[in-house]
Amino acid sequence: MDDTFQDFPYGARHTLRYDEPAPLTLIETELFAVHLLFSAALPFISPRARSTTLRSFCFLRIDSASPCALSALLPVVGRLRSLLSFATSTQNAVTFLGAFAERDDAESLPKRVDPKRRLEFLPVDDPDDSATGSDVLYPHHMLFTLGDDQAQSLRATRAWLEAWPRIGPLIQLFLGATQASDLYQEHAFLSLVQALEGFHRITSSNQIVPRAQHRERMKRIVHSVDAADRDFVCKALQYSNEPSLRQRLESLLNLGLATAPDFMGQPAEFLKRTVATRHYFSHFAPGLRAKAAGSLEIYGIVFVLRALFEMVTLLHFGWSESAVREVIGRCLENRPTRG
Repeated sequence: MDDTFQDFPYGARHTLRYDEPAPLTLIETELFAVHLLFSAALPFISPRARSTTLRSFCFLRIDSASPCALSALLPVVGRLRSLLSFATSTQNAVTFLGAFAERDDAESLPKRVDPKRRLEFLPVDDPDDSATGSDVLYPHHMLFTLGDDQAQSLRATRAWLEAWPRIGPLIQLFLGATQASDLYQEHAFLSLVQALEGFHRITSSNQIVPRAQHRERMKRIVHSVDAADRDFVCKALQYSNEPSLRQRLESLLNLGLATAPDFMGQPAEFLKRTVATRHYFSHFAPGLRAKAAGSLEIYGIVFVLRALFEMVTLLHFGWSESAVREVIGRCLENRPTRG
């Protein structure tokens, strides 16, 4: 309020009104719909209160199109939780889940909830203080906010559940590598490399040359060796037409650099060290140790791999390059870093 204290006569009564935003439909399918609801708590909860903050809250509501078992909707809850963790760049926990047999939007939320007809599940998780996050989470700490995704027609939110069967395991690898505060960097590194390798496998071609051309090449090679060695040669060349780890990472890195050219430097050296380090951790051959990165270098590599996975994932969901570049540039400088 721009007015000073003297502008208000002593003893006058003033009313502050807060109009809650209308529910926002995030996801709508034939089976269910997910809505974001908003609520507010008054700044003065008691006569002695000294709070000057109008606290606002939001929560998700899942409406089933027809009666169904709660177990059918629980996976949706878990996947929405992963969406929140990915978007906010911090671990999210489900602390309360309520199920209602029916709902009447004509009444306010406190009035329409009948305790006798409500099923309560509290808590679904039992998070500690570090998981719930006692510190304030600001928008500039997040990868993206709801407003960012709204500017992209809610592409990430609305494609999340549909894409989950394919991309879900990769998201879980990513979240496990980036949101566990006590995870060794070596584990984070391996999980992120595997997530990016899997992402390339499901979104890009897995053939270096056309399948028919490769089949003819295999026939020439197999028939040129002795019959006793043909099985050995076939097994050795089984995956010879698939891109190598270096080729997969290079393809994704080129996509990331085309989107945000300044998010990392020295791509050739980065690829060399990343591939050598993954090979060493996979095989632990003594000859590979000297080529592998040390702990401090792995920390930097993990930072780049994390940003790369975020970029290619948002692009996969249909975000524009400019939007991805904006959020990546914002969060790289402001987001708290683990490790």
